[in-house]
Amino acid sequence: HSNALMAEPALYKRAPAQAVRPASSIASQGPLVGTDTVGMAELDHARALERNTTFAEAQTALGLVSTRYPDKPAALIALAHLSRLVEKSGADAIQFLSTYTSNAKATALHDFARVLTGQIMLRNGDTEGALSMFKGIAQVSGGQFESEALYNTGCLLWYRNDAKVEGEKYFRQLINKYPNDPFTLSALVTLGES
Repeated sequence: HSNALMAEPALYKRAPAQAVRPASSIASQGPLVGTDTVGMAELDHARALERNTTFAEAQTALGLVSTRYPDKPAALIALAHLSRLVEKSGADAIQFLSTYTSNAKATALHDFARVLTGQIMLRNGDTEGALSMFKGIAQVSGGQFESEALYNTGCLLWYRNDAKVEGEKYFRQLINKYPNDPFTLSALVTLGES
């Protein structure tokens, strides 16, 4: 889980862009990494390039990790770094991520690209675009990022659109389907039930 929008409700309501974690910190946390180290050495090399060489070299190396190991945690981390690099360069990160989001086959990399796209949309002030992206992820039952998408959708509806009844439906779905998920506690707090 990326914990993208998990934040104090007042902060989320006031400045949602600040509630979104930087892409570089997202994929290196939680169950994404686990014990699966395939591709991690290449990822470490790519991250060293990111710090010590040109944007193009780092982008190429990170891109190779994400394409060579699409079903491994290293690919998710590489994609988060790529997204951040593209965004930092001033290029259109959403357009860049569309290469991954347009893939018809729903994979963890595909879903994570959609999460990153939703976060960028939110940072750019496109609440409706972010809402649409998160709703789409939430509709894929059992996906790796479903609980996060349910929470993000609930928050956007609850805090930004003042659609508390509709937001509560997403929170209830999260609570019922993922009772032990960290996002569930935040949903319960929002609903005043913790």
